[in-house]
Amino acid sequence: MVVIREAFQPDWPEISRVSRESGYVDYINEIGPTYINWGKTLVCADSRIDGFLKMEFLPDRSIYLSGLRVSPEARRKGVGIALTEYALQEARSGKMKVARLLIEPGNVPSLALAKKIGFIEIRAYHFFVGNIDVSNLKPAPSGDDVINAGWTFYRAGGPDSEYYSGDVIRVALFKSGEAWNHGQPYFTVLSGEELVINEGNGLVSVPDELLNMLTGEPKKNPGFEKALLLEKSL
Repeated sequence: MVVIREAFQPDWPEISRVSRESGYVDYINEIGPTYINWGKTLVCADSRIDGFLKMEFLPDRSIYLSGLRVSPEARRKGVGIALTEYALQEARSGKMKVARLLIEPGNVPSLALAKKIGFIEIRAYHFFVGNIDVSNLKPAPSGDDVINAGWTFYRAGGPDSEYYSGDVIRVALFKSGEAWNHGQPYFTVLSGEELVINEGNGLVSVPDELLNMLTGEPKKNPGFEKALLLEKSL
């Protein structure tokens, strides 16, 4: 009998195996066993774990879903849908208002699954390695913008995010806290006409419609250059 439940540290070897076998960029094994320590990881298990999914409850009353992985032998058996539907039901029980997730454009099976469940595409993002110099920008009021807050996308404006604006640009800055990439700055470009991305350890998210504002040749984020942000009202 298939059971969906929360994962705990003894489940890590099986989670690691599924992630390794899934065929995606294996950032989960790069993080290691601490991957289970934040948010909530769900596993779909019969005699062994066949798939897993990360869910995180965020300050804007949204849930962010990531890291859906299904072992090759369990594909096309409803594991991905079962994990996602379970997470959405937990979100509804927790009075969350919306669910979001990020999928690469070439990941046709995951896109098809998300749209089958009712997710709709709201924006495409390009990702670059580097920093935006905010020293010449002015602090700006927070807005109702969706920003990249440590690879979770939500409508920010809380104490962990800062906003800056200048004559031709408006950006949001989030500095990661408890996750594996502690302290890394995340910049989200909100509007503008011209943007220079400097060398640095940050990550810059640029919406598809603002891509033409980039100058120079910024370094694309290796292994994950573009993705679609999808959303579902709960």
